[in-house]
Amino acid sequence: MMGYSHALSGAMAASAIYAFAPETLGPTTSAAAISSALIVGGALLPDADHPNASAARSFPPLSNVMVAGISKISGGHRGYTHTLFGVGIFAALAYFACLWQVDIYGRQVFPLAILLVAFCVSLGLSTLKIVPKGTGYLLGIAAGYLSYVSPLPAITIAAFLALGCLVHLAGDVITTKGLKLFRPLSSFNVRIPILGDAGSSREKALDVVLVLATVLFVAQGAGLIG
Repeated sequence: MMGYSHALSGAMAASAIYAFAPETLGPTTSAAAISSALIVGGALLPDADHPNASAARSFPPLSNVMVAGISKISGGHRGYTHTLFGVGIFAALAYFACLWQVDIYGRQVFPLAILLVAFCVSLGLSTLKIVPKGTGYLLGIAAGYLSYVSPLPAITIAAFLALGCLVHLAGDVITTKGLKLFRPLSSFNVRIPILGDAGSSREKALDVVLVLATVLFVAQGAGLIG
């Protein structure tokens, strides 16, 4: 799948939760928005093993440094970031990073959690292209500030990030190349090539379905439809 399709699939997953279990996303509107952004960002995160992917361009210079490091460690594109093991590593790193706190003028602040939220929001908005170019970066910073004001628990951030990553893996499994999901335990390639090659006309048709489903789920969650 291409980055845009991954972002749409993450948005659809977040909107489905909003429609059927909105309390899961958080107790407030801002918490729900940040949780949704984490899912969308997570749905793009496995491609952080590619220097030309959306993840590399989303939140410079932080994203450029992060992607360069991940690409080297994971063994290149569709390496370990595209495995269940990799998703577990992402979730664990996010969880423990978001536990780190510092005291600023008597207030407990979680710097890495704020950066992670800002990165995911910027990444999702930039890839979905629903805001003018460059605005995603600014809105990411704004989201980071919201997470400073009303921090999400570390386990929540890690869980939604992992969910987004799993959505990404599911999208790549249904392309021609598939994924070696169970590395390092097995090199078996899991593939159900419903979409054909990444970027195919079938994938573009799926994008339309994902957009429609997202709109319907949001409308249902907002009570506009029964």
